[in-house]
Amino acid sequence: MQFQNELRNLAKQAKKRKGVLAIYLFGSVARGQQNAKSDIDICIIPEKEKPGMGKIIEMFGAASPGIDLVNFYRLPIQIRYRVFKEGKPIYEKDRHLVSHIISKTISEYLDMKPGLDRIYNAILRGKRKHG
Repeated sequence: MQFQNELRNLAKQAKKRKGVLAIYLFGSVARGQQNAKSDIDICIIPEKEKPGMGKIIEMFGAASPGIDLVNFYRLPIQIRYRVFKEGKPIYEKDRHLVSHIISKTISEYLDMKPGLDRIYNAILRGKRKHG
């Protein structure tokens, strides 16, 4: 599969760049549910949230059409949770630190889930009511 070459290239690039803690594949490709129109969803986890991470993500993305690169820290909590729930690591610089981020993400998500569920249910009720 062609996307395997893209993933290997991303891992090689990550090893050469400062500031990248991990890269995860997530979304339909990670779940094995991709189709002909699917893009490849890649989450870059910076060592820390820095303004310069946007430029690093741009450098990764410039050479790879069909790949959707996102900064972990700019994602909503429910998507950050999905990155780890369904995702597959492509590159991890420090597994211990990534494990800490996973634990923190799960904790934040579980804290917010009841409120998110109420919001989603209210939206669904409104759609059913209005059509």
